[in-house]
Amino acid sequence: MRTTLTPWALALALPQALAQQGCAPVNIIVARGSTEQPGVGLMGAISSAAAQQIPGAVVTPLDYPAQLNPYPPSVAAGVVSMTDLLTQQTAACPQTRLVVMGYSQGAHVALDTLCGSSLNGFTPSAAQASAVGASIAAVILAGDPTFVPGLPSNRGTSQDAGIFQTRDMTQCGDVPAKTLSFCDTNDRFCAGGDSIPVHLSYFGNAAYVAEAVEFVVASVGAGAANGTTGAAVRRRWAREAARLPRD
Repeated sequence: MRTTLTPWALALALPQALAQQGCAPVNIIVARGSTEQPGVGLMGAISSAAAQQIPGAVVTPLDYPAQLNPYPPSVAAGVVSMTDLLTQQTAACPQTRLVVMGYSQGAHVALDTLCGSSLNGFTPSAAQASAVGASIAAVILAGDPTFVPGLPSNRGTSQDAGIFQTRDMTQCGDVPAKTLSFCDTNDRFCAGGDSIPVHLSYFGNAAYVAEAVEFVVASVGAGAANGTTGAAVRRRWAREAARLPRD
């Protein structure tokens, strides 16, 4: 059975609230895409399916503007909101495994929170990976405007960078080893192309949805991010990291 926590309830002293109701074994935090209505948005295709396979899992929509214009202040607000949520969650329920999902602007918010950012035109943010990374079981991204090509965590057909300059991935800790990032060729935002339909297509791709759900369930249930699978991905990531450009 899946339970959805509203952002308004979370705002009312999250640590105390979670302590009173008991900590969920898994909290799936979802940052929706630009202009989507409050809630989980299109990413709900993955978050709902994953939660249904994880006993006791809850789904928490991130409370942030998700505005397309102006975009940078919306990202900044999302980073503040996600940082607060992750920090409070790990303090109140240190045993809860966290899954972070982000689509489009939500993916941008997720990585700016976990990896930090000093992108021109955006509010600088400090990486939270070292503070909360141990609680992160998996990260699922789609249509990330800061997409970095050539990473082991990448899925899809794109070999091109997102529309915003490449971030410094070296601040991400082991987050990339716990991540799947979907981006297809010609996506307007994650691949610098000109297709909005491609950007909207990920959640209608049954293979992508199935892979993401399987990854989350395996990472949570079998500890893949900290076991053999995660170690193998981390080794591949280490080989790539030295070649990554900094922002």
